[in-house]
Amino acid sequence: MYLKEQVLGKGLKPMQLCLTYDDGPGATHGSASGPRTLELAEYLRDQGIVATFFVLGKHVDQHADVLKGVHAAGHLIGNHTYDHCDLQKRRRATLPLLEEISRADEAIRKAICCSTRYFRPPGGAWDDEVAKALCAEEDQARTNGASGRQHIGAVGWDVEIPGGDYGYWKDGKTPEECARAFLDAIEERPEKSRGAIVLMHDSNNEDDLRPKNRTYEMTQKLVPLLGAAGYEFVPLNEIPEVKRRLAAIA
Repeated sequence: MYLKEQVLGKGLKPMQLCLTYDDGPGATHGSASGPRTLELAEYLRDQGIVATFFVLGKHVDQHADVLKGVHAAGHLIGNHTYDHCDLQKRRRATLPLLEEISRADEAIRKAICCSTRYFRPPGGAWDDEVAKALCAEEDQARTNGASGRQHIGAVGWDVEIPGGDYGYWKDGKTPEECARAFLDAIEERPEKSRGAIVLMHDSNNEDDLRPKNRTYEMTQKLVPLLGAAGYEFVPLNEIPEVKRRLAAIA
């Protein structure tokens, strides 16, 4: 169910937050920094938080065991394409779009023995033309006998810090500085009358940024700050619009 309008935090109560992480899964061994997706997932589980991890198929192929652990920890898994491609640029180049999503779905299904209903386009590159092209490709695939998986897409976000969390790691800033920036961005939103989907990155698509990722430590700083400020955490599938779309494709 690809629609022009992206799913946002509309419908959530004012102090409700949905935490989402992109570009994983990632794993680092024997280093103080770098992607630590499984530890992040386990920390969030221990805090009673169900997050959504929008994963890249190419990273799932490399770290299937990590994705299994994230799924076992009770988190939701979302599709973020296979190669982190810009779907708007791909459509303008008249290249097929569905292949990127289907390949990621296959990697996810192979790793955790089930697929996902949730889809987020890399970079938020989404518009009506992309949605129409994907729907047309799915219709053609079904005509050719393929059994497609309907997704809820695109899932967007309401909160991202300037430059992104990856920008903080690129500049060598601390997890404490990044956590404070997220808290400020959440507190200073003009749409304070509703909750929000928060965008973070448990890994990175760029090879040079991946070893600098410190989102695990940042989340350990951010969650207590948000809790002390009175925020509560809700999973993506509790957002009213997501629940409505899930019921429509059940």
